[in-house]
Amino acid sequence: MPPGQNQAATELPVAIRLGRTRMSAIEVAEIDEGVLVVLEQSVDELLDVFANDRLIARGEIVVVEDRFCVKITELVTHLNEVA
Repeated sequence: MPPGQNQAATELPVAIRLGRTRMSAIEVAEIDEGVLVVLEQSVDELLDVFANDRLIARGEIVVVEDRFCVKITELVTHLNEVA
């Protein structure tokens, strides 16, 4: 970021990954309303939090005033970063 540019004004895409699974092409083609897609992640595992496609934290899903939220429980440190 160039000197003097306000980092607080910079917006980054943030994504929460609930889970993953693998499906055959036929299974994907047969997806319809009401079909359940079972994820590999169990309900007691933490969710991955990504900022700008980079894993930054993990957390648990909570509901606040009828909205899904993620409570951060673990920050991810990257080996190549200087603390």
